[in-house]
Amino acid sequence: MEVGIYTFAKKHYRNIEKCGSSMIRGQWLVDHWPEAELYREGKKYDVIIFQKVWLEELYDGFDGIKILDLCDPEWIQSNWPIKKIAKKVDAITVSSKGLYDELKKIVDCEVIWIDDRVNLDYVGGHKKKHIAGRAETVGWFGYSGNGFNVLDPVKGHIYTEQLKLNVISDKEIRFPTINSQTKFKEFSWDKLIFDLLECDFILNPPLNNSFGKYKSLNKTYLAWALGIPVAHNIGEFKEFIDGDKRKLAGESVYNIVRKDFDIKQSVKQYQELIKKICNNKK
Repeated sequence: MEVGIYTFAKKHYRNIEKCGSSMIRGQWLVDHWPEAELYREGKKYDVIIFQKVWLEELYDGFDGIKILDLCDPEWIQSNWPIKKIAKKVDAITVSSKGLYDELKKIVDCEVIWIDDRVNLDYVGGHKKKHIAGRAETVGWFGYSGNGFNVLDPVKGHIYTEQLKLNVISDKEIRFPTINSQTKFKEFSWDKLIFDLLECDFILNPPLNNSFGKYKSLNKTYLAWALGIPVAHNIGEFKEFIDGDKRKLAGESVYNIVRKDFDIKQSVKQYQELIKKICNNKK
């Protein structure tokens, strides 16, 4: 079956490399799904996956299988008429348990949780080599708008432990207390792997607002794919200052990604969902 993935980046005329969700839930799927491609106007498809896209005229004009893919609660953030949309699609896929649990209460169509997994071809053969001794550099990467929220609670610990902080983002994020300890690196998919490998461990505390429960752990999985431990709380932050604990954790998470978070598993989930929808239509 011919599958077209209509990405958020395409709808908003953005470079796909500037839209993390479109890379992870668009391009990375296409890279390992022979029957799928990024949506092209004029091409006839059997299935369209709308990656965070709501275009009523296209939904109504397409009579094939329609799947809405969500990585954010758009019915809250963007006032999408989600009940109306749900009646126009065959299924909704989501990137987190929070989205899954909430949508199941709202819509009648099928909701499937498909994690934000990792394109291991992108990671290649790169793996963090942990050295004995105390951590020197921690890292955070992501959208700058979230960076202030998640880094503010840990900045004091970064200062106290005298760690260097590498911020990999679209814009600089600075805190006066740790300004001299902070290095900014502009986010680039071409350089991201190497920027992450400079860090002893990565920070990924949850967003401290009402949207935090909807976020996936895609940044965690990507760091894990490189064998880099990720601190989600102060307990893990303190634990990973120790080199032996980082090494043990790095080896464990490196293997976890290859077992549970390979993007090929997401492709398989989509293929199974499409097959189920086809059978139901018959």
